Amino acid sequence: MNIPDSFYMHGVYLTIIVSISLFVYAIFSLRKVGTVAINTSVYYLYFVTGVAGWVFLWLTQNLTDNIFLSINAPAFYFSSILLFFATSNAHWRSASGFYAILLYIVAALLTLFFQDELTQLTVASLFTVIIYVSIAIICLKRERRSHNKGDGIIGIAAVIEALCGFIALLLLINQRDASNALGVLFIASSAGFIVVGIGFMTTIMISEHRKLALLSTRDPLTELFNRRGLDQSLALIVPSLKRNKQPLSAIAIDIDHFKALNDQYGHDGGDVVLIRIAQLMQSLARASDACCRLGGEEFIVLLPNTEHQEALAIAERLRAEIATLTVEFDKHIISFTASFGVATQYDDLQYEQLFKQADKALYMAKESGRNLVKSFN
Repeated sequence: MNIPDSFYMHGVYLTIIVSISLFVYAIFSLRKVGTVAINTSVYYLYFVTGVAGWVFLWLTQNLTDNIFLSINAPAFYFSSILLFFATSNAHWRSASGFYAILLYIVAALLTLFFQDELTQLTVASLFTVIIYVSIAIICLKRERRSHNKGDGIIGIAAVIEALCGFIALLLLINQRDASNALGVLFIASSAGFIVVGIGFMTTIMISEHRKLALLSTRDPLTELFNRRGLDQSLALIVPSLKRNKQPLSAIAIDIDHFKALNDQYGHDGGDVVLIRIAQLMQSLARASDACCRLGGEEFIVLLPNTEHQEALAIAERLRAEIATLTVEFDKHIISFTASFGVATQYDDLQYEQLFKQADKALYMAKESGRNLVKSFN
C-alpha cells in the first residue's frame, strides 16, 4: 500500500509544530516559576514566532513558489533575528543589534522586491549563512567560557543551519536548482528549531544545577562557605599540602557580644554586621584561602601553605580592620569587635584537631578581654 507523499509532509509539519509548541509550554512554565537564572523572554518570543511561522508555512504550502517565499521568508528572517538577540543578549540599540535589524530589513525588502524564485532563495541562503555564523560564534565562545554544554548545542544548531545555507547557495549558483535549495533550507529551519530547543533546555538544566550546587555549599546570608562547602574545600586543599609537606593554618573568629547586638538592634541589625564582616573577610582573603561561616557569629578562615607567624599577622590585620568598621542600620551607627584564635599544623594534618586548637585559642582571647588575637601554639 502506497501512502501519498502529502501525508508524509503533513506529518512533518505536525511533528515540527508540536515539538516547538512543547518548548513554548516549557518556557512558559519556567517564566511562571520566575527563578530561572537565564533570561527567557526573547527565547519565548523566538519559539512562539516559530510555531506561528510553521503553522502559516503549512497553510500556504500550495501557493506558487514566489508568493510562498514572499510570505514565509521574512517570517524566517524575523525568528532568526530573535534567536540572535536571545543568544547574544544584545540590546537593539547596540551596534550588533543595529546591524542585525538592518540585515533583517535588507533581506526582507529584497525578498519582497524580487519576485523570481532563484533570487529570493539566494537572498534567504545568504541571510542564513550570515546570521547563523554569527550565532554559532557567539554560542561556541560562551560555551568555552561557561562550560555549559547547552550553549554548545545551540552553537552546533547554528553551524548546521549556516552549513545548509551555504549548500543551498552552491546549488543555486552552480546548478540553479531552486527545488533542492528550498529543501535544504527547509531541513535547516526544522532541525534548527528542535536542536535549539534542546540546547536551550540543556542550558537551563545545567544553570539551575550549578545554582543549587552553589546554594548547598554557601551560607545564604553572607555567601561564605557553609560547613559543607568548607569540607569540600578541605578535600581539595589537604591532599596537596600533605604531598608537598606544607602547613595549614586556621583562624577562628567570633564577634564579641553579638547577642547584645541582636538584643539591641534586632536580628536584622545583627545580619547587617555579619554581612559586613563577611565582605571584609573576602576582600582580605587570598585566592587560596577559604572563608566559612560555621553558624551564628562564628567564622573560620583556612590558610593553606601559611606559616604560623604569617597567620597571626593576617588575623591581627583582620581584627584591626573590624575594630574600625561601622555599619548604619535603622538610623543607628553600629560598631563592633571580634576575637581571634590561630592554630597551625605542619606534618600530620588533622583538620578537625586543627579546628579544636583554633577554637581553644579563640576561647583564650575571649577570656583575656576580647578584641584580641591568641595563638594555640
